[in-house]
Amino acid sequence: MTKNSRLKRIQSVTSHRADYQRWGNLEPVRVTMKDKYEPVAEPFDGLATYTTAYVRHNQPVRPSMKPDESAAMSDAPLQVGLACFLLNAFCVGPRITSVSK
Repeated sequence: MTKNSRLKRIQSVTSHRADYQRWGNLEPVRVTMKDKYEPVAEPFDGLATYTTAYVRHNQPVRPSMKPDESAAMSDAPLQVGLACFLLNAFCVGPRITSVSK
């Protein structure tokens, strides 16, 4: 199969070529200086545009999503069945069936 035969098989237009057409013969824009200098009518205030264009929206302060610190560990002894489950689930080694006191 030669290169020309492969090109003849592909007759479709890619999406890139369909979306981005050439503009044709455009003449370049020539940038020239103005004949006379015209100073700006407004005095320079020295502020950035994000400072002058900022619009404050008075939104209420959102409550904190952080959990409160009221949760505390219990002083009650751990149940034997729960202790065996936790030891067997998270520890490597022989299985524990009872906890000695």
